[in-house]
Parts: sequence; C-alpha cells; structure tokens
Amino acid sequence: MKSIIWLGLFALLVSPSLFAYNSFRVKNQPNETISNNAQITYKELFTSAGVLKSNIHGLVGLVKHYGIFKLSCAAEGGVRVEHNILSAQHKTLYLDGKALAVDLSHGLPEPVIANLKVANSVSFAQEITNTAGEVIPANQVISLAGFEASYYRVSYLCNEQQKVTAALRL
Repeated sequence: MKSIIWLGLFALLVSPSLFAYNSFRVKNQPNETISNNAQITYKELFTSAGVLKSNIHGLVGLVKHYGIFKLSCAAEGGVRVEHNILSAQHKTLYLDGKALAVDLSHGLPEPVIANLKVANSVSFAQEITNTAGEVIPANQVISLAGFEASYYRVSYLCNEQQKVTAALRL
C-alpha cells in the first residue's frame, strides 16, 4: 500500500499537468471547429424550453495543445476573454507586428479585445509560460485566425443560453 502512495506522489511531482484540469486544453472533438486555430465546446441539456447549451468555451491561438485565449459567457451577458499566460504583468505583445504594452494581470481590457478581433497574429516580446507549464518562446507568431468568428459565435450561443434560461424561469 505504501508503494502505491509513493508511486502516486512521485507521479504528481514528475508531471502535475497529467492530473490537473485545464480549461484552456484543446479538445479532441470540439462541438464546433471555427478554423484549425479556433474551436468551441459546450454541453447540451435538453429542457422543456429547448436545448440549453452550457459550459460554452471558445479557444483561439492554439499552441502546444492549449489555447492562448479562452472565450466564455460573461455574467452580465456578452463575452469574457481570458488569456492562458502565467506571470502576465506588463507584457509587451505584438498584434500583426505592432507593439502594444499592456498589463494582462487583470485580464484583457476591452481595447485589446477589439484589436484581437481584427488582428491576424499575436506574439510576445518575452518568453511566456501557459497554465500547463508549456513554454512559448519570445516572438513566436501565434495565429489569431478564427478569433473574430469565435467571438461572435460565442456571443450568439451565450444570448441563446440566456433566452432558454429565461424561458425556464417562466
């Protein structure tokens, strides 16, 4: 019994990402594929008011089996965009080669999201590490193909979710 416990502890030390849930991880079979760089997943619940899609997540900027950006439903409606970067304070990011210095420690400000919708690529001046511990080298160009389409599709799905939820309350 002790050897099993020690083996489990050793496995956690060697590779904690094997046992951790990470919502930025690319799904093998997403519900919708926007591009080879963007996907949307959700769960479907069948209700008396119609199909309720929940746990709506869009992933964009797929690198090493993880999305750099995650799109999901915001509490007040609309779309929340999160990044998958550890130690994100004062990072210089490049959108289509143009430098933009931002503090990403509190999420993505609206002007940055607006720029992401129209940009083709993003890169970072510094090496970054994602939440799974994967290192992405400085200046690696990450495609944003599908960001805008994913943003609007997630927005539509979130609005539909609110309509079905409201109908269930009646």
